[in-house]
Amino acid sequence: MVNTIFKTYFHGKCQNPATGIDPAGCPNPDCPVVCGTSGSMVHFYRIFRYRAFNSTANVWNEITNPKSATYQKVESAILAAAGSRPRSRSLRFMPRSPFNATYKANLNLGEGSQPLHIARGQDDLKKDLQDLIHRFRSVLAVVCGGDEVSEKANGLPECSWEEAFKAYMLTFP
Repeated sequence: MVNTIFKTYFHGKCQNPATGIDPAGCPNPDCPVVCGTSGSMVHFYRIFRYRAFNSTANVWNEITNPKSATYQKVESAILAAAGSRPRSRSLRFMPRSPFNATYKANLNLGEGSQPLHIARGQDDLKKDLQDLIHRFRSVLAVVCGGDEVSEKANGLPECSWEEAFKAYMLTFP
Protein backbone atom coordinates (compact mmCIF):
# COMPACT_ATOMS: atom_id res chain seq x y z
CA MET A 1 0.00 0.00 0.00
CA VAL A 2 2.86 2.36 0.72
CA ASN A 3 4.08 2.05 -2.88
CA THR A 4 0.63 2.23 -4.43
CA ILE A 5 -0.58 5.22 -2.45
CA PHE A 6 2.41 7.23 -1.33
CA LYS A 7 5.32 6.56 -3.63
CA THR A 8 3.38 6.69 -6.88
CA TYR A 9 0.71 9.31 -6.19
CA PHE A 10 0.71 11.16 -2.86
CA HIS A 11 4.27 12.31 -2.23
CA GLY A 12 6.32 15.15 -0.81
CA LYS A 13 5.39 18.66 0.19
CA CYS A 14 2.95 20.89 -1.63
CA GLN A 15 5.17 23.96 -1.52
CA ASN A 16 6.10 25.63 -4.73
CA PRO A 17 9.79 24.68 -5.02
CA ALA A 18 10.71 28.08 -6.48
CA THR A 19 9.00 30.20 -3.83
CA GLY A 20 8.73 27.82 -0.86
CA ILE A 21 5.12 28.97 -0.40
CA ASP A 22 2.28 26.55 0.26
CA PRO A 23 -0.70 26.82 -2.10
CA ALA A 24 -4.00 28.01 -0.59
CA GLY A 25 -5.54 25.29 1.58
CA CYS A 26 -2.24 23.48 2.04
CA PRO A 27 -1.17 21.60 3.99
CA ASN A 28 -4.63 21.51 5.71
CA PRO A 29 -7.62 21.33 5.56
CA ASP A 30 -8.28 20.96 1.81
CA CYS A 31 -5.23 21.09 -0.41
CA PRO A 32 -6.09 20.99 -4.14
CA VAL A 33 -2.53 19.99 -5.05
CA VAL A 34 -1.52 16.33 -5.24
CA CYS A 35 1.21 15.91 -2.66
CA GLY A 36 1.78 14.00 0.57
CA THR A 37 -0.03 16.25 3.02
CA SER A 38 -3.14 15.39 4.99
CA GLY A 39 -5.09 18.12 3.20
CA SER A 40 -4.18 16.68 -0.18
CA MET A 41 -5.36 13.21 0.82
CA VAL A 42 -8.59 14.74 2.12
CA HIS A 43 -9.12 16.68 -1.11
CA PHE A 44 -8.37 13.65 -3.31
CA TYR A 45 -10.07 11.10 -1.06
CA ARG A 46 -11.88 9.24 -3.87
CA ILE A 47 -8.53 8.63 -5.57
CA PHE A 48 -7.06 7.51 -2.25
CA ARG A 49 -9.99 5.08 -1.79
CA TYR A 50 -9.57 3.55 -5.25
CA ARG A 51 -5.84 3.21 -4.83
CA ALA A 52 -6.43 1.42 -1.51
CA PHE A 53 -8.99 -0.87 -3.20
CA ASN A 54 -6.62 -1.66 -6.07
CA SER A 55 -3.71 -2.21 -3.72
CA THR A 56 -5.76 -4.66 -1.63
CA ALA A 57 -6.81 -6.60 -4.73
CA ASN A 58 -3.25 -6.60 -6.10
CA VAL A 59 -1.76 -7.85 -2.83
CA TRP A 60 -4.37 -10.64 -2.83
CA ASN A 61 -3.34 -11.55 -6.38
CA GLU A 62 0.33 -11.66 -5.38
CA ILE A 63 -0.17 -13.94 -2.38
CA THR A 64 -2.61 -16.19 -4.25
CA ASN A 65 -0.37 -16.63 -7.26
CA PRO A 66 -0.07 -20.41 -7.67
CA LYS A 67 3.74 -20.06 -7.48
CA SER A 68 3.70 -18.18 -4.15
CA ALA A 69 4.60 -19.94 -0.91
CA THR A 70 1.30 -18.85 0.67
CA TYR A 71 -0.75 -20.31 -2.15
CA GLN A 72 1.25 -23.54 -2.10
CA LYS A 73 0.51 -23.99 1.63
CA VAL A 74 -3.22 -23.38 1.14
CA GLU A 75 -3.37 -25.72 -1.85
CA SER A 76 -1.50 -28.45 0.02
CA ALA A 77 -3.86 -28.17 2.99
CA ILE A 78 -6.93 -28.38 0.74
CA LEU A 79 -5.55 -31.32 -1.22
CA ALA A 80 -4.75 -33.10 2.03
CA ALA A 81 -8.24 -32.44 3.38
CA ALA A 82 -9.84 -33.56 0.12
CA GLY A 83 -7.72 -36.70 0.13
CA SER A 84 -9.06 -37.65 3.55
CA ARG A 85 -12.70 -37.53 2.35
CA PRO A 86 -14.48 -40.55 0.89
CA ARG A 87 -14.06 -40.68 -2.90
CA SER A 88 -17.80 -40.86 -3.51
CA ARG A 89 -18.36 -37.34 -2.15
CA SER A 90 -17.48 -34.09 -3.78
CA LEU A 91 -16.87 -30.84 -1.97
CA ARG A 92 -19.40 -28.11 -2.67
CA PHE A 93 -18.57 -24.42 -2.61
CA MET A 94 -21.25 -21.77 -2.81
CA PRO A 95 -20.83 -18.41 -1.16
CA ARG A 96 -23.28 -18.09 1.72
CA SER A 97 -23.87 -14.46 2.44
CA PRO A 98 -26.45 -11.72 2.05
CA PHE A 99 -24.60 -10.74 -1.11
CA ASN A 100 -25.44 -13.98 -3.00
CA ALA A 101 -27.88 -12.47 -5.52
CA THR A 102 -25.59 -9.56 -6.30
CA TYR A 103 -22.56 -11.84 -6.27
CA LYS A 104 -24.16 -14.18 -8.82
CA ALA A 105 -25.26 -11.33 -11.03
CA ASN A 106 -21.85 -9.67 -11.02
CA LEU A 107 -20.03 -12.90 -11.75
CA ASN A 108 -22.44 -13.79 -14.57
CA LEU A 109 -23.65 -16.83 -12.68
CA GLY A 110 -27.29 -15.78 -13.09
CA GLU A 111 -30.43 -17.40 -11.79
CA GLY A 112 -30.55 -21.15 -11.94
CA SER A 113 -26.79 -21.46 -11.98
CA GLN A 114 -25.29 -24.33 -10.10
CA PRO A 115 -22.97 -24.07 -7.13
CA LEU A 116 -19.38 -24.86 -7.88
CA HIS A 117 -18.65 -28.54 -7.33
CA ILE A 118 -15.08 -29.36 -6.59
CA ALA A 119 -14.04 -32.37 -8.59
CA ARG A 120 -12.38 -35.31 -6.89
CA GLY A 121 -9.18 -35.34 -8.95
CA GLN A 122 -6.27 -33.29 -7.70
CA ASP A 123 -5.79 -31.48 -11.01
CA ASP A 124 -9.47 -30.53 -11.10
CA LEU A 125 -9.33 -29.49 -7.47
CA LYS A 126 -6.32 -27.26 -8.15
CA LYS A 127 -8.06 -25.62 -11.13
CA ASP A 128 -11.28 -25.04 -9.16
CA LEU A 129 -9.33 -23.56 -6.25
CA GLN A 130 -7.56 -21.12 -8.58
CA ASP A 131 -10.87 -20.14 -10.18
CA LEU A 132 -12.42 -19.44 -6.78
CA ILE A 133 -9.46 -17.48 -5.45
CA HIS A 134 -9.12 -15.32 -8.54
CA ARG A 135 -12.69 -14.06 -8.20
CA PHE A 136 -11.62 -12.01 -5.19
CA ARG A 137 -11.47 -8.65 -7.00
CA SER A 138 -15.01 -9.09 -8.37
CA VAL A 139 -16.35 -10.23 -5.02
CA LEU A 140 -14.59 -7.36 -3.25
CA ALA A 141 -16.19 -4.91 -5.69
CA VAL A 142 -19.62 -6.39 -4.97
CA VAL A 143 -19.10 -6.26 -1.21
CA CYS A 144 -17.84 -2.67 -1.52
CA GLY A 145 -21.02 -1.75 -3.33
CA GLY A 146 -20.07 -1.21 -6.85
CA ASP A 147 -17.83 0.28 -9.36
CA GLU A 148 -14.19 -0.67 -8.98
CA VAL A 149 -13.01 0.94 -12.19
CA SER A 150 -14.41 4.42 -12.77
CA GLU A 151 -13.17 6.18 -9.62
CA LYS A 152 -16.57 7.85 -9.28
CA ALA A 153 -16.95 10.09 -6.27
CA ASN A 154 -19.57 7.75 -4.82
CA GLY A 155 -18.03 4.49 -6.03
CA LEU A 156 -17.35 1.69 -3.56
CA PRO A 157 -19.72 3.20 -0.96
CA GLU A 158 -19.62 0.19 1.37
CA CYS A 159 -15.82 0.44 1.59
CA SER A 160 -15.64 4.11 2.35
CA TRP A 161 -14.88 5.53 5.74
CA GLU A 162 -14.68 9.04 4.34
CA GLU A 163 -15.83 11.08 7.33
CA ALA A 164 -13.75 9.18 9.87
CA PHE A 165 -10.75 9.06 7.54
CA LYS A 166 -10.82 12.80 6.84
CA ALA A 167 -11.24 13.67 10.51
CA TYR A 168 -8.30 11.42 11.39
CA MET A 169 -6.07 12.69 8.58
CA LEU A 170 -6.65 16.29 9.60
CA THR A 171 -5.21 15.57 13.07
CA PHE A 172 -1.79 15.54 11.38
CA PRO A 173 -0.03 18.81 10.48
